[in-house]
Amino acid sequence: MPHTHTARILSPLTPMARTIRGIRTIRRTGLLGLVGLVGLSALIATSAAAEPLPGIYQGTRPMGMGGAFTAVADDYNAMVYNPAGLAWLDGFNLDPLNAEVQLSTDALDLQKDLDGVNSTDLVAVTDVLRLHMGEQFRVSAGSFPHVVFRGFGFGVLGQASVQGVVHSSVNPRVDVRTQADAGGMLSFAHSYGGGRVAAGLTAKYFRRAGSFSSGTAVDIAAGTFDPLASVKDSVKSDGALDLGVMYRPELPLKPTFAVAALNLGDLNYGPALGSVPYQVNLGLAFQPQVGPLHFVVAADVQDVTKNLSDDGDWVRRTHLGAETRLWRVLAVRAGYGQGYMTAGATLNLWVVRLDVATYTEEMGAYGGQNGDRRYIARLNFF
Repeated sequence: MPHTHTARILSPLTPMARTIRGIRTIRRTGLLGLVGLVGLSALIATSAAAEPLPGIYQGTRPMGMGGAFTAVADDYNAMVYNPAGLAWLDGFNLDPLNAEVQLSTDALDLQKDLDGVNSTDLVAVTDVLRLHMGEQFRVSAGSFPHVVFRGFGFGVLGQASVQGVVHSSVNPRVDVRTQADAGGMLSFAHSYGGGRVAAGLTAKYFRRAGSFSSGTAVDIAAGTFDPLASVKDSVKSDGALDLGVMYRPELPLKPTFAVAALNLGDLNYGPALGSVPYQVNLGLAFQPQVGPLHFVVAADVQDVTKNLSDDGDWVRRTHLGAETRLWRVLAVRAGYGQGYMTAGATLNLWVVRLDVATYTEEMGAYGGQNGDRRYIARLNFF
């Protein structure tokens, strides 16, 4: 079955030459040339205004739990969600090699349709774009090498994605936005009050590169549409701080109360690349243990100050999650976030660990309006 030029642009199975080209472009922008800035592919959203709430990183485990992680924060994700959790970590975790891929269901459907058309057939390309008008797509790739132990965390994050939108059913036009983030995080935490209270801080600095391009069905069929050609056009750097506090009273079911203020000072990359404003999240978690089974039940209310979005939609801000772990070998998760169900699992074979999750990112103005179902797979090599 023929593979078209369009499919090569929009498919998550980007050819090696295009992958190498994207990495070299990112290196020229000074983005550290990190492993993980690979697999650039396209996201076609429902409208130019349809955007998820801004952020830097979404962990596979937290997203499987509906994003409710502020009062859990018991692994490397604490550097992102609540650095106070590092004060209670057990053991030492060094993860120098990992890879993460994320995509949406509609991206797979689009790839399948594009695989069957001829790249020079303008009518066929136009028909495919019309068929997928209004659907949302996402493929991204990244890597997050890190080291964490009690009271300390350091991580280097690199990730890349491409976003876009299809306009006009008469003469379809694809607007594509590419984005790559790379930088580091340094976290410190300490416990007080006999270990019942923990406080932590994360300092982060990221460099963002991106571009915007637009192509018609004619451009795509002619092979002249390349959304990766101008990634270096806009490059900005900025830093911010995260602060977190957690309180664990001596009560049944081991409750934890938490608050985290993230991205204080804002990560501002200018009009072309957007910004990540600060947000304040509240969390509550219970972590009872019954024999070899460890349970986690958590709830978050995020962006309580309405700094990310000033609407009154508390459904979008509410996140619920649960996890059951059998020793350190197997874990299953479920949750509710932004008005949608989530799920996840972990298989830990010591040398190799696989984390998977599915969740829905709200692209509309309120929870449950315009969801984009996504899937994440993360592979760790110890």
